[in-house]
Amino acid sequence: MNQNFLRFLVCFLMGTLLLSHAAPAIADTEKPWPLRPITLVVPFPAGGSIDAIGRLLGDRLSKELGQPIIISNRPGTNGSLASDAVARAVPDGYTLILTSIGTHAINPLVNPRVRYDAKRDFTHISMVAQTANVLLASLSFGGKTLEDVVAQDKIKPLNVAITGYGSSNHVAMALFRQTAHLRLNEVVYKGDAVALNDMLNGQVDLMFVNYLAALPHIKANRLRALAVTAAARSELLPDVPTMSEAGFEVAIEAWIGLAAPANLPAPIAERLSSLVRKILLTQDMQERLAAGGASVIPSIPQEATSHIAEEIAKWTKVVRAAQIVSE
Repeated sequence: MNQNFLRFLVCFLMGTLLLSHAAPAIADTEKPWPLRPITLVVPFPAGGSIDAIGRLLGDRLSKELGQPIIISNRPGTNGSLASDAVARAVPDGYTLILTSIGTHAINPLVNPRVRYDAKRDFTHISMVAQTANVLLASLSFGGKTLEDVVAQDKIKPLNVAITGYGSSNHVAMALFRQTAHLRLNEVVYKGDAVALNDMLNGQVDLMFVNYLAALPHIKANRLRALAVTAAARSELLPDVPTMSEAGFEVAIEAWIGLAAPANLPAPIAERLSSLVRKILLTQDMQERLAAGGASVIPSIPQEATSHIAEEIAKWTKVVRAAQIVSE
């Protein structure tokens, strides 16, 4: 037998043997996701409405995925600090974030220091829920209608709580201020919980906040609801008029979504989106959110991405008209 052919045969057999041993090693690197705990970043303090929804969603995702979902509250600059950190994280499916109308539609428009691009720097997995805002008044304020607000503000500027520049309650208050020609004295807070506590103590007079945070205080008669920013009255507050009914065109639906850093592998994004839809469409989840005045808005990644783009376009016009700029 030709020696060159023998050499070729030996090399071929050795190469085949090496590949057969290497194949399992290559396959071992393609491990299923998730293999360890996942961090869900909530860019606001614990105790607020977004935090509550994040914990509900995280608990159910944990059961579906078989891994712990660790809630990480990282407040600051109306959620932009946490959003910026997540935008720069590794897109491996182990870092997720709750987005909001403030963090991913309004705040980048009003704060020149925001470094992330809400569309480019994130993989938008699904929309989660939406809710309207309620205009609350402290009991020490005394007024019961929006006309009372206008009248008393003419005598002395009212103190109003703002939970971060660019938040939905900030835009609502700015629009109300503009349409009613109010003077107002804005007091800025890092989150709903601290602001609500000061309202209870009578340190601020008014505040826009979503149903989830407002309802416990309204039901306990600790704070008074003057109007809602929804297009129609809420079944939870049937006696409270809309802002429009009271003569002021201030309509805002605050929303929450789920996102990850940009370039999240499509299989992970699609799996997460599918699980979020499954969770949100359960009767239990819908009832839990409805009890707080929120409704579920599950979506596929493409729909979530489109929603973010549409919201940015919408609020760009509002922010410019109201001349809202972060200090």
